[in-house]
Amino acid sequence: MIGFQAKAIAVLAVVAVGAGFYIKHLLYEQGFRDASLKHTAEAAERTIESERRAGRSLAASEKARVEGAAEVAALRRRAAKHAADARAARERARQVRVVEAEKECLPVPEPTTCPADVKVRQP
Repeated sequence: MIGFQAKAIAVLAVVAVGAGFYIKHLLYEQGFRDASLKHTAEAAERTIESERRAGRSLAASEKARVEGAAEVAALRRRAAKHAADARAARERARQVRVVEAEKECLPVPEPTTCPADVKVRQP
């Protein structure tokens, strides 16, 4: 009977040691889960912060784009005004050449795409 009790105690000891190792393993694994959750929370915070910065960056770039578009529109208006002024000046110059040609009884120059290229023949 003592042999049976010794075997039972040995089995119980092995089971207790195994249970201890299993509990240690579970606690260790729980520690990893906690660390993983902490890491995940920190990563989420970093992601939120980077998205917040990206939002500010996006807002700044959108503002710059709008300002740039306004500047481009202003430049286009100025270029259109200069082109209209240049066309008007060419037309006035052509009219002056026509009047001068009529005064001197010369052939009237034909309007072309660029009136500066029109040459009046001298008699």
